[in-house]
Amino acid sequence: MRVHRRVLFRGSAVAVLAAATTLAATAAAPGGPPAPSGGGSAQPPPVPCPKDATCGTITVPLDRGNPALGTIQIAYALVSRRNKDRPSAGTIAVNPGGPGGSAIGSAAGFVKAVGDLLDDHDLLLMDPRGIGNSGWLDCDVRKDVLTLRGEALSRELGRCARSIGDRRRFYTSAAVADDLDDLRAHLRLPRLKLLGLSYGTYLMTVYAQRHPEHVDSIVLSGAYPLAFDPWKRPNAEALRRGYRLVCERGGCDARRVLGDLRRLAGRLRHRPIPYEVTVNGERRRAQLDETALAAIVNGAGDQSNVKAWGTIPGYVREALDGRPERLIELARETLFSSPDITKAGRLFSLAAQVAVVCNDYPKGFDMRAPDDVRERQYRERRDALPAWQFAPFSAAAWTYGYSEPEWCLHWPDRSDRTQSTARPVTNAPVLALSGDLDLNTAPGEGVEAARQFRNARLVKVPFSGHVPTGEPTGCAISIARHFLRDHTTGDTGCLKDVPPVGPAPAALPATR
Repeated sequence: MRVHRRVLFRGSAVAVLAAATTLAATAAAPGGPPAPSGGGSAQPPPVPCPKDATCGTITVPLDRGNPALGTIQIAYALVSRRNKDRPSAGTIAVNPGGPGGSAIGSAAGFVKAVGDLLDDHDLLLMDPRGIGNSGWLDCDVRKDVLTLRGEALSRELGRCARSIGDRRRFYTSAAVADDLDDLRAHLRLPRLKLLGLSYGTYLMTVYAQRHPEHVDSIVLSGAYPLAFDPWKRPNAEALRRGYRLVCERGGCDARRVLGDLRRLAGRLRHRPIPYEVTVNGERRRAQLDETALAAIVNGAGDQSNVKAWGTIPGYVREALDGRPERLIELARETLFSSPDITKAGRLFSLAAQVAVVCNDYPKGFDMRAPDDVRERQYRERRDALPAWQFAPFSAAAWTYGYSEPEWCLHWPDRSDRTQSTARPVTNAPVLALSGDLDLNTAPGEGVEAARQFRNARLVKVPFSGHVPTGEPTGCAISIARHFLRDHTTGDTGCLKDVPPVGPAPAALPATR
């Protein structure tokens, strides 16, 4: 998800898109196979083959249940171990999240992340179907789609889906997991060490569910379970718990912080504040309303924005005092941070992302129903939930700020198919890492993600947001590397060195 475009979907759509846009702007000369479009006009260049990697493709069925429907090319990059004098200690297969992000396009980041494991391990980067060089999936959608809200957004994504055509139903996590296993077999690898970030934790769990015998070990960073709550109640609890933690460490009053948020949310629900913003060179009118406030708060859960836990309360108090200027500026930065989706090129596919979400994820309505019935079911089921579970916001504002299901209200397929939530039957060791200030994949969801496996360990990373292996000290990623090497976490004492997140000067009231 989510009004806040960084957290539109599991895996931080706008964070993925923003990173992809940066990579696209600095990419070297392209290389790799061409890919068909799903409805867009211009074709961006392929993702370049990473430095020191061997790149290739394999051919897989579009639908393994009906091979007559044709095939798709799946692209990969293999970065070989530095020490070739000895046999490989294993192959690490990675996914950057999204869904929609290119693994091949994220090669430099993963090379840095695995660090000295590359001395004796190989690194496998596969672009999921519809992404990057794996038949990049485009759709007919306006370039500023991620700045839209409400009905305009869900209808635009419905138009995107219709332009893809019937093949949209073949873009699922199960299909990607099977593609990865076909690639494993093609490369003659007995087993894989799996590293998934955000949505990648979901995908790697699906892989373990479908191919347990081929899993050596798994690291899940920013983890959430297959059977997650579509109403995002654990994430609202994470917000309340998060401010208790911040204030416990920083000497502020969490009850007052949450009370200020509740009061401003109620005020904006009835009296939104208008403002103007420039989008792609054009002035646009916008509103700072309750859903926008929820989106801004949600953004603090990103690792790149985790310090906002300390600054937002001060902005909220200023707005309550009639001075909303800094909060409005934060709304501009948050809600309009990705005004042109085309800049990411093939490093990100919104079409593939929405297809996975609408094919796989649990919904708050019956996907077999007509659109108007879906909308009514969604509202009625949401409004029947206890209001306190969404505090300090209303259910409508919180679920809109996070809701994947709302994006599927106009999905054309009338099917109740979703991804199986059966637990993987594997004894492979699993490490789940959760940031205790993560509002995208909440700490409670990390607990549930670990419980899916027979042999799992959960590590909570303090003062960290979404995808905690990105925290600044390198402690969390060193724990992940240790686990991939020998299936233990090693010494986790370095977690105490993660820098604290506390109130900005004069932002929070002192505890009385």
